[in-house]
Amino acid sequence: MKTNLYICTQNAYKMYTIQLRKLPVEIYEGVKQSAKNSKRSLTQEVIFVLDNFLKEQKLAEETQKRKMEAFENLKKLHKSDPLPPLPIEWLTEDRK
Repeated sequence: MKTNLYICTQNAYKMYTIQLRKLPVEIYEGVKQSAKNSKRSLTQEVIFVLDNFLKEQKLAEETQKRKMEAFENLKKLHKSDPLPPLPIEWLTEDRK
């Protein structure tokens, strides 16, 4: 399925127009219903959904980056100061 995307500058405020072609009817009906439930126009709803998606995606990327940094810091810490043995290892050690 091919979707054409056209972007045009509308005025000095850099507002853009996007035209979608061959939009699946399920997506159109879903956005239409969501707009009705939210008391927004179709345009307002699409802007709202895209904006939220992009914010969530950015947040997810930042969260993943922080997790990776924390993991790298733990690896460095573990190399310089290894973790003590697990309690189960202590128990089996005493039974030998």
